[in-house]
Amino acid sequence: MQKITFTDVTGVVAEDYYPKPSKAVLPKWLKKLQPHSDGPGGNQQTGKKCVPMLDAAMTGYTILLTEDIEVTNLDGNSFFRWAAGLGIEFHTPDQLETHSATHGGMSIPKWLNPWSIKTPTGYSSLFTPPFNNDGLPFVPFTGVVDTDRYIPTVNFPFVLAEKSFEGVVPAGTPIVQVFPFKREGWKMEIKVGQTEEIKRSENRLNSVFVNGYRNMFWSKKSYS
Repeated sequence: MQKITFTDVTGVVAEDYYPKPSKAVLPKWLKKLQPHSDGPGGNQQTGKKCVPMLDAAMTGYTILLTEDIEVTNLDGNSFFRWAAGLGIEFHTPDQLETHSATHGGMSIPKWLNPWSIKTPTGYSSLFTPPFNNDGLPFVPFTGVVDTDRYIPTVNFPFVLAEKSFEGVVPAGTPIVQVFPFKREGWKMEIKVGQTEEIKRSENRLNSVFVNGYRNMFWSKKSYS
């Protein structure tokens, strides 16, 4: 099994806010969702039984805010204050001048991440907003870093999901999902029309009422 290493370069992050396997911090809405619905369509499976959706939410590891961050808004400008830790810096608007978030001369906030991340040789890390989450106030930009070679901390520029947001974003809030992946070359091919392989797969899937994908095609992933 491959290993990803998170190192707190500050030495002061509380253990409660250590990165966690994403399966340990599933979105609240998904945890609350019942597996079956008694709505107008009768007893049907909900998104709680959707393996692809759950697979994405449980992929990799999730980095959490390590301190409370208070956001206030004055005349359309957001200001940030934090309880402890490294806090936030800013990218000047000209660094991302064609992005809609910089319209009006707005700077882009950047959370200063205390974690160095190391992956095995040949593996990079995809940093992305937490998959299938709902209602998170911070939306980080997505990026890829070759974390087998580059192990200094990676900071996370973000925008507010709502420009007018005000309030305290508590420590422990998921901010970034980390997906380690192997670097390898790919070549795209396009075909047209139904193939025998596709037909056989569809026939297998349609041979059962429920859980066809999970039982016949899905492979379990392990992140611990």
